[in-house]
Amino acid sequence: MKYHTPGFDGKTRADINREFGQPVPTVRKPANGPEHILDWFWRLNETRTHDEGGPQAITYTEISAWTGLSGIRLKPHQLDALKALDLAYREEMAEAMKYHRKREERERKKGK
Repeated sequence: MKYHTPGFDGKTRADINREFGQPVPTVRKPANGPEHILDWFWRLNETRTHDEGGPQAITYTEISAWTGLSGIRLKPHQLDALKALDLAYREEMAEAMKYHRKREERERKKGK
């Protein structure tokens, strides 16, 4: 989750966490780390589908098509990392959607 990127309402995930008294993780860029895997994840993220329940998992079919088109050959641990990032992203998005639903409900109640 991009904690410091504003959403459609102008709030960041960090803002939301602070509003609800939740911790805001410190993001440190690893020295000589696997930044390319995160880059690959964000590229794959653009291919995912969404429904009323939120973002759907990036499928193995999408990963296979993307690697075939890009010429990238994933090692098993890289695939595992991409799937773990995907799961973490979907879990964070589910939390964000719960927050927005609660906020909309509060706004509706105020408007009555």
